[in-house]
Amino acid sequence: MVIRVAAVALLALALAPAASAQPPANDTRANAQPLAVGASVTGTTSEATADKTDPFECRSYAESVWYRIDSTDAGRLIVRLQASGDLDAVVSVFRLDRSRLVPVTCALTGDDGDAVTAFDSDKDATYFVVVGQLPASPPGRFRIGLSAAEPAAAPPGAPLPAAGVRSTLDPLSDVDDAWAVTMRAGTTYRINLAPAHGSCDQLLVYRPGTRSFAKARPVRTKSCGGYVVFTPGPDGGGVYSLVVRVNTYLAEDQDPGDQGYRLQVALAGPDDLAPGLELHSSVPVRGSLFGRGIDVTDLYRFDVARPSHASISLAAGSGAKFDLRLVTDTGKRVVCRCGEKGGARVHHILGPGRYFLAITAQEQTGGRYRLSLLLRDITSTRLVFTGQKGWKPGRPVVLEAHVGPVPSGGRVRMQIDFFDPIESWQFHRRFLVPVLNGIARLSWTPPRQGRWRAHALFLGTRTSAPSESGTAGLVVVVG
Repeated sequence: MVIRVAAVALLALALAPAASAQPPANDTRANAQPLAVGASVTGTTSEATADKTDPFECRSYAESVWYRIDSTDAGRLIVRLQASGDLDAVVSVFRLDRSRLVPVTCALTGDDGDAVTAFDSDKDATYFVVVGQLPASPPGRFRIGLSAAEPAAAPPGAPLPAAGVRSTLDPLSDVDDAWAVTMRAGTTYRINLAPAHGSCDQLLVYRPGTRSFAKARPVRTKSCGGYVVFTPGPDGGGVYSLVVRVNTYLAEDQDPGDQGYRLQVALAGPDDLAPGLELHSSVPVRGSLFGRGIDVTDLYRFDVARPSHASISLAAGSGAKFDLRLVTDTGKRVVCRCGEKGGARVHHILGPGRYFLAITAQEQTGGRYRLSLLLRDITSTRLVFTGQKGWKPGRPVVLEAHVGPVPSGGRVRMQIDFFDPIESWQFHRRFLVPVLNGIARLSWTPPRQGRWRAHALFLGTRTSAPSESGTAGLVVVVG
């Protein structure tokens, strides 16, 4: 009897399941491990479990562990994850809104096993950080830390040096700078923000007396750096704040680390705003622009007395990317040659009036340029055979090309063709005839009977544009 009981006991021991390892203590949201600012703790996904209610943001994951952040003050927080071994993971941040988890930000580990992300926390808010092991990844250990970024810039900011400033921002830890500039009402200023290559920083201009950038509305903005002309109004004048801020919409595409920028402010000069510099026809001018500095745009003006054909030529170096914009005195755009390298050419018919020509450096390029304008009167040419139709062979006829408005010289090219009933019109001869007092005269003797036609082209001068006539016909018959 004793032996039988012992055998049953041994059989029961053999069938009992082996003891399994326990999941991490912070395997679930309810048991999330507190994570404080300045803390850095180790964790693991080994033996972690997955829950069908786990939230996902940028990537799904298999197993996960949880951390909790109780934010007492508003500010920007940075989460850094360093994975060990072959662990590939995603770190996601969610804001607790009643019972719901609202996605805030996330990041994946890279080739080095590191992941970093940042977010702006609210005062007295609760956030959860989920470290999820990617489905194809083995489990592993990691270190996760929470730190505070630099405090947000506060008005009015540090005084901007007269020569401007070169400084840096970081998409994670230092997202904005504020600079103070004194401006006078009714005085026009140039402002240029030139971010480093590959960066995209915002420029925001706040009026004097601003107490909070978060609650105030800027008076001027540029979403990705650039050039601004700004004039304080009658209620303006005083210390303005210029805020340079990482563009939060593009921050995820920017690598962490220092990203430089250059900010300058200067008074506007005669070539920066209306009425601009006067530009004369047939008198080239030279200038220069510097897209990373404060000299970004040059403005010219010219007047058109009569309907004219305008030829504008801008020559620049092959690396220069200058926009050429032509507008009326009401600001209506006439033409824009934008985004072209090495210069541009414009040919356009203009009516009487005043026009403005702006040359602007794009993509922080620069260099010297040569600008020329040629205005020529719009002309019309009319060609006629003088006398009556029906001339006889051997009798000369006169062709007259009337050009108006009367040009100062020039030549007309006349072409004469004859008609073949089988082969249609055939070329006969061309003549170059000088224009005197607006008329070019050609005496020509038809060599034989038949149908003839003539066409005239006024070749133009430095002040008169080319024009061409219609066709004039002649029938030569035997008398």
